[in-house]
Amino acid sequence: MAPSDRTDAPDLTGPAPPPVTDPAAPPAPPRRAAPRFAARQLRRHPAALAVLALTLIGGVGLDLLAPLLIRWYIEQEVTRSTAAIASASLLVAGYLVVSLLARLVGVAEAAVAERLAWTVMDQVRVDVTRHCLALGMDFHSTTRPGDLVERVEGDVSLLANFLSRFVLTVVGQSLLLAGLIAALLVVDWRIGLCVGVLAVVATVALRRLARRGQASFDDLRQASSDLSGLLGEALSATPDISGSGGGPYVRRRLLQANRAVFRTEQGAALWGMIALWSAASFTAWLGTAVALSWSAWLYSIGAMTLGTVYLVFVYTQQMMQPLDQMALQIQDYQAAAACVGRLQGLLDLPAPGPGAGGRPFPSGPVRVEFRRTSFRYAPERPDVLRNIDVVVPAGETVGVVGRTGSGKSTLVRLLTGLYAPTGGAVLVNGVDITAVRPGSARERLAVISQEVQLFKATLRDNVTVFDPDRSDEQVRRAFDTLGMTEWLARLPDGLETVLGPGGHGLSAGEEQLVSFIRVVLADPSVVVLDEASSRLDAATEQLFKHAMTILLAGRTGLVVAHRLSTLSAVDRILYLEDGRMVEYGRREDLAGDPRSRFSRLLAQGVNDLDTDEVGDRRC
Repeated sequence: MAPSDRTDAPDLTGPAPPPVTDPAAPPAPPRRAAPRFAARQLRRHPAALAVLALTLIGGVGLDLLAPLLIRWYIEQEVTRSTAAIASASLLVAGYLVVSLLARLVGVAEAAVAERLAWTVMDQVRVDVTRHCLALGMDFHSTTRPGDLVERVEGDVSLLANFLSRFVLTVVGQSLLLAGLIAALLVVDWRIGLCVGVLAVVATVALRRLARRGQASFDDLRQASSDLSGLLGEALSATPDISGSGGGPYVRRRLLQANRAVFRTEQGAALWGMIALWSAASFTAWLGTAVALSWSAWLYSIGAMTLGTVYLVFVYTQQMMQPLDQMALQIQDYQAAAACVGRLQGLLDLPAPGPGAGGRPFPSGPVRVEFRRTSFRYAPERPDVLRNIDVVVPAGETVGVVGRTGSGKSTLVRLLTGLYAPTGGAVLVNGVDITAVRPGSARERLAVISQEVQLFKATLRDNVTVFDPDRSDEQVRRAFDTLGMTEWLARLPDGLETVLGPGGHGLSAGEEQLVSFIRVVLADPSVVVLDEASSRLDAATEQLFKHAMTILLAGRTGLVVAHRLSTLSAVDRILYLEDGRMVEYGRREDLAGDPRSRFSRLLAQGVNDLDTDEVGDRRC
């Protein structure tokens, strides 16, 4: 029976499952979270804010002036005197000029607001990305990459729209609304008072309705994040899903996640279009009807001119625009409030944890010491490392061996600062690694893992990691240092060979050699190889061993390996079992001691420590 035909597969035809718990999910955001967040970011750009304020005030003034010119024109036309006709011509010309200026100022407003918004949001995106990179592995191991992409890209993009459109619209339309009410109070205080009261009522109603609809937008952002996380997992696991016949299951999960996004988005949109827009439109129509009726009555008794009636009508009509725009933009505000809550919840997570100190990484030859080091991944879980006492002299290399789950990679993560020990300490030249500044540690400590990240770029950019200060001569010298000049010459375009998707393909072993070149260019004091030989092919294994010997010469090194052949050139051997150190000494001493576990492994001729053969012969 095909995997997709299994009868015991979970029933996924019902409603979507609840969202996956997000460790960085914030509580409901405060009512003023979005405005406060926007204000903090905008205060960093006072010059742009000043220009934006001037354009907004100028635009409101021109919007109020244009109907006033028409009012004067109407009154001049009613008199029909020679002087009035000449004055009317000037008013028409003035109206055309004011209208043109209003359009130009509107374009300037939009341009300044867009530029300011994207400048601010680019900085927010950088801040959030840096914070995510500074968070410990306990966060990254429980957070899906798709969720983080949605935070950094999706939420920040919505905030950009909030800053460029909502702030511009609401602030500008609020100024226009205040100006219209003030102008109507001057024309007739009763009309101005009535319209002002209605505007206040409409504003209060919109705010209350917006609060009631905020939950819909919070659910929408969470549903979008869940969809992104699920999609990221599915894409990264495509080979396993295809090979195991799990495609139908994953498609149903994606369909459910899409349905959840659609339903929450539909609910949020209907709330905004029906509730908010109806409240704003009804208030604006009521204000227009009251003002126009009162103006018509005053005109009928001779207490108001025809031009003034027109002015009242136009001003009350203009009031519909601010209320309608604010009703529509409240949806953006609600989306932005949900985004701010999620982003603030992420930024409030303590960081960076391990390596949070400010001391530089020690210079010169580095002595590494694990002093009674213990570690567990969670308080309720058992220790994966227990009281490790190991000293690695400066300039020497230690090979770390043991079965899968013995704690080898965890030991490396403690040295690199990805985790902090839960007991004891990790010292470099006597300095606690958690007290070292992360940037300084990255400059002096290099890690080569079994997974190598290649970018869709030239070989030169891949080995220099896009550092423009590295010359071609330095890069070629690094290849020559590792004895890889002939390998480089065999590439179709040398250093300009494009790697990555759609480019020149490299074998797994060749990808590891690229990471070696990166380390040579960085010239660190400590080199860690974490299962770097696990993906080697026969064609590159000898070249790998030669490059590793040269790379580790004169440097302090830790080599984690399943293949014993990889450890032929190390100085010392550390044997771990169930998180405990069971053997540590110089390689030649352990190899020559028939009682040592390492010696027995060599005598058995076992190369891979995870084979069943090792399990059968273990002592």
